[in-house]
Order: sequence, then structure tokens, then C-alpha cells
Amino acid sequence: MGTTGGPVSALNTNLLKNSDFLTSAFPAEYGNAVSGVFDVGFRSGNKDKTEYTFQLAAFSGLEAMFEGPIAKSGNKSYLVSYRYSFVQLANTFGLKFGTNATPKYQDLTFNIDLGNSKFGNFRIFGIRGVSDINFIGKELEDEDFFAAKDADSRAQSQFAVAGIKHTYKVNDKHFIRSTISFSKSKNNFDEKRFTDTTYAESYTFTDVNDDLNRINLHTLLNSKYSAKLSSRIGLTIDNRSLISTVDSRDNNPDLDKDGRPDFLPSRDIDGRIMTIEPYTSFKYKSNEKSTWILGLHGQIQTFNTKAAIEPRLGYTYAISGKTSFNAGYGLHSQVQPLPVFFLLTPNENGQFLASNADLGFTRSHHFVTGIDYKPANDWRVKLESYYQHLFNVPIEKSLSSFSILNAGADFVFPAIGDLTNDGTGHNYGFEWTVEKFFSKSYYGLFTGSVFQSKYKGSDGIERNTAFNNEYVFNVLGGKEWKADKKMVLTTDFKCTFAGGRFITPVNLEASRQFGFEILENDKAFSNKLTNYFRLDAKIGVRLNGKKVSQQFFLDFQNVTNQQNVFSMRYNRVSNKIDTLYQIGFFPDILWRVQF
Repeated sequence: MGTTGGPVSALNTNLLKNSDFLTSAFPAEYGNAVSGVFDVGFRSGNKDKTEYTFQLAAFSGLEAMFEGPIAKSGNKSYLVSYRYSFVQLANTFGLKFGTNATPKYQDLTFNIDLGNSKFGNFRIFGIRGVSDINFIGKELEDEDFFAAKDADSRAQSQFAVAGIKHTYKVNDKHFIRSTISFSKSKNNFDEKRFTDTTYAESYTFTDVNDDLNRINLHTLLNSKYSAKLSSRIGLTIDNRSLISTVDSRDNNPDLDKDGRPDFLPSRDIDGRIMTIEPYTSFKYKSNEKSTWILGLHGQIQTFNTKAAIEPRLGYTYAISGKTSFNAGYGLHSQVQPLPVFFLLTPNENGQFLASNADLGFTRSHHFVTGIDYKPANDWRVKLESYYQHLFNVPIEKSLSSFSILNAGADFVFPAIGDLTNDGTGHNYGFEWTVEKFFSKSYYGLFTGSVFQSKYKGSDGIERNTAFNNEYVFNVLGGKEWKADKKMVLTTDFKCTFAGGRFITPVNLEASRQFGFEILENDKAFSNKLTNYFRLDAKIGVRLNGKKVSQQFFLDFQNVTNQQNVFSMRYNRVSNKIDTLYQIGFFPDILWRVQF
């Protein structure tokens, strides 16, 4: 949560091992999600020798990473990384990066592997990240992306996660893996607006404070009975608490039936919710060509005692040594976002009640079929089609275009109460991948996706969702040349072409009348932004010494300086609709030293 670090993620890719990104009919061990799962893991540090990495990049910042063995056993290791915002340092010397507001961020990540013993393997991991950004009205340009000259805005976010992972091998056929973790995220945003251009008098317009705490326990027993049959049984317990307060003069209100602004109440939430998710799955190889995966995932939400049973099915058929066919089905369920679930709204007597607290899960039937073809050891071609039907989707009881399926397309959750699980949606499409793994000094990848994403609100009209780009194509590649025994030259490129997003048009006349942006929600997601295009190119050199290696890269992002539209919004200062653009041509540098 939080956007104050800009595009830099606190998840440091230098520490990641191979991770699974599952987007359809995922296995029974994953729950409380209807669209996808990103199963991320940290690699272990070097268990043989101590290594140091120092890195400087204008985009991701300054980084120092240390890894090596613990003691002399060769069985234990540590891995620690710290990063600090480079643009914050650059701003000290008067350099600007698209806005006068400077994003400040830093993060610390660690993974400690305590090695194998008779008690099993223990790993201790954690991340800590903090960030903030201030938009000072009198320092801003008229065309600033995220703020206006008549206000001072300050945003802060911080989060931490720490956990212990334990793996115990019972015997050659069974092992137990357990993880317990604690995470915390805090987000604060306040905005003060000025009464005139002298910046002498101001008033508090918005003050938002969110504090989310989470404890998660996951344990599983994996058993392999024979070469044909294996199973996995497990349990996840997830406990979350949210304390959230909002003091705001308006929350982007819609117009009511009389054409007047319908102001939303301030938010004051102190809620807790627990989900219990047992699951089991069996993998059975009926013959040399056919493999079945049968699973069942359960989910119990204790706040209002909602429960769901979710069958999962996967099938793979090896047509030949190079080609395989796969098919899958999954029924998935997801608890509503806590800021929506615990939202307090006034009733007819003026009492504030959690009118969304009886909402059940959003649910989804997901079907997928695909073909995987490997024409050579270093080539792969994958084709996949899918259909997803979403139901029990929260929408308004009164006629409107609102649906919770569009949550996440904006920076905040919708503050709308009195919702009901009567909405629907569907996604379907076709995807293909052509991949050349790195060999013979080069690699390449092409991905294409053509899809539709639709939903229905309580007005019964089928509309585009906020995520319906309709198509996305990516092509990337790279090659290395050996200049001599110690020097390697590298080139890389990436090109993306995608359909524009659908947005809701601004009611300019009403916005001018009331002094803030009002959307034409009866025409929700009817305007399509222009298509997106971006070309990046990178050149570099790698110097390999006996004890020290160095890498230098020049990364030219958006080489063609394409003006891709970010959004269209009402400017309350100029009383016009502004078109905001994403970043244009941006050169980045990277220098990395390893020893």
C-alpha cells in the first residue's frame, strides 16, 4: 500500500529467487484471490564465501548488499540489502525528475538461512520500507502531475514484514513446511488548501490515516506415496486488523438525483477479521502421458461467518516429448478490501454503521486451456485461452454503474456504503508466448494478449472495466559480445504496445459549478484513452576481474519520447480538463561493483 516511493518497489529483485506468477485456475494451496497469485521467495546468500555488491542507479537508488556464510560450517548463510533514494540526493544539488516534489524512500531486506539440522531448516526473513513525498503549492508548476498550486499535500507510507520459515523432513516420503509472519503498513496523507494566491491562510481539506496489521500462519504436509501419487494438505490462518480515519471536506462526490453534490462522511474504522483456509490436493500420474491434479480449498471468514468451498482441477497430457496440452478449472473466493468492508455510513437516524460488514466473498469460476511446445532446448512456445465468470460482486443497491471490480484502478478505495453481492463480471482472452532462453550469447521474448474485461452494476448495463485495455504486446531481447577475456559488451531492448484504458468522462459544467471534479458516472468507462507505446534500449559493459567485477549500463527509457496519456482530470485552478502524460524520454545509469 502507498504510492510515495513512485515506481520503485521495495521488493528488491537482486534478492529474489525464481518465483511463481499464477494467473488462472491456480492450485488449491492458494486462496483469498480471484485473479492471480505472485508467490515470491528470497534466495539464500553465498554459503562458501563473503561477497559485497554496491550499486548506483538514478532510478532505483543507492544500494549496498552483503552475503556470505555464517560460521565455517558452510551450511548457514545471510543476505542483507539496503537501498536509499538517489533522487533525494540529486535534489540536494538542484536536479529535478519531472516534478518539484522529491520522492524519498529507503528499504532494508534480509534473509538468514540457518541451515539443515536434526530439527529441520529455519529461515528468517524481513523487509522494512519507508517513503514520503511533499507537494508544496507555491513550488509546483502548473502542469505538475499529481498536485495543484492552491494546496500543500504531504504523503507518507511505511511497511514492514518479518517471518520465520521452517522445513522439516519427516522421512524420504514426507516433509512439513510452516511459515509464520507479521506485517504492518501505515499510510498518511494530508492536504491543506489556500484561500488565495498569497498562501497566507489555509484550511485542512483532507487528513487520511491508515494502519493495517496482519499475522499469517501457513503450514503444510507434503507426501509422496509412489512415482504416480503425491498429496499436499495444509492450513492458512490469516488475521488482519485495520485502523483508519479520514477527515475530508469531500471525497470526489457524485451528483445526487437533484444534481447536488452528495458528500460522503468521514471514515473512522477499527475492525478485525480472520480467515481460516484449509486445503488438500492430490497429484496423480495415471500413465506416462496423463497427469491429474485434484484439489479442494476451503475458506471461512469469522467476522460474519461466511464460508466457501472451492474445487480445483488441473490436467496435463504429453502429446509428445516436445508438446503438451493442459486444461484447468478453479472456483475462487476473495474477502472484500477492509476499507470497504468496515466503512461506516450514516443511517436515517444519523447513526454511523458498518453497512458493508455483511458482504460475502467475491467469487469466480475460472477455465483455462493451453498448449506448450518446445521446438528446441532453448526455445518455448505457449498458447493459452481462458474464461473467467465473476459473481457475488459488491455493487450498490440503488441503480448505479458502481462495481468493486474497478477498485485498484485509483489511488484510494471507494468510500461507498450499503453494498450488496449482486454484481457480475467476466474476462476472456487469448495469450501466446514465444521465448528464447539465454544461450549462444542472446535471448528473446515475445508475449501477446488479446482480451475483454466487462462488468455489470446495479443498473444492469454491461460496461468495460477500468482494466480493459483489450490488447497488450511485448517484445524484448538482448545480446552479449566478448571484447576480450575480461570485457563483455551488452545490448538490450524492450518494446510495449497496448490499448488505451477506458475512463469515466468528467462533467465539466458540474465540476466548474462546485469547484471539484465530478464524473459522469452514467457513462462510466465509456471514453478510451489513446494507445500506449514505449521503446526502451540499454547498452552496457561488464568487466570481469579476478576479485572484482564491474558493470556499467546506460538505460534509455521511452527512446521515442512518446507522449502516453496518464489520465484526464479536472483542474480546479484553471477550470479546464487537463490531459496528464506519463514520463517521456528518461535516461538512466547504473554502476555495479561486486567483489
